[in-house]
Amino acid sequence: MSSSHLVGDVPEPPPQPQIQLPQASPRVTVNVRQLTIPGGESRTVDCTPEGSPLPRVQWSKGEGEFSNSVRQDGTKLTITDAQDGDAGDYVCTGIVQATPVWTDYLQVVIEDVEPVTEPGPSDQSPPKVKVGESQVKVTEGETKTIDCHPEGYPLPTVQWTKEEGQFTSGTRQEGNSLVISVAKEDDTGYYTCSAIVDGTAVYTDYLTVELESNGNKTGMCLLISGL
Repeated sequence: MSSSHLVGDVPEPPPQPQIQLPQASPRVTVNVRQLTIPGGESRTVDCTPEGSPLPRVQWSKGEGEFSNSVRQDGTKLTITDAQDGDAGDYVCTGIVQATPVWTDYLQVVIEDVEPVTEPGPSDQSPPKVKVGESQVKVTEGETKTIDCHPEGYPLPTVQWTKEEGQFTSGTRQEGNSLVISVAKEDDTGYYTCSAIVDGTAVYTDYLTVELESNGNKTGMCLLISGL
């Protein structure tokens, strides 16, 4: 009996033969050709395996052995605390069944780093202080904060005092600042900011405080410069 198809039926196409694409040969590739490392710093370089069969990665140094700061982590070469002896050529080898099948190369350059030195006494200015404002006007009942900045070598300690008498109950030193709280007539006058080194005042700067009340100024307005 001969085969027949119903009207409208479309016969299935015959199966197509599968085409086998050739696979790439095993190889390895280093992701950089030259690596510059500042002395004492660390870097990592990868060597990527590819192809079939996938090769095993093995790092080596062109001349000599790895130093204690060089190691292989998987496919990566890691250099920590780089030293001059770590400079040179490194080889990444792709190995299949214990046989080297491909190599790629990396050149490592160690860059000299100038040591950072702390400035000594001869490199800095002598200790001193600077009051942020040499003259301030405070409204009666309000609060005012005045800074005194230390500088120089050795860095001095800041000490506030009042030229005539003691601080009032609303006046105090907080850190390097003079704080006048609930200002009143007794807070007017001259204040001294001293730079203290080993218990001795080595520099002073001055502040004049005036009080404003109902639009009328009281207190002193003389401006005194630092020593």
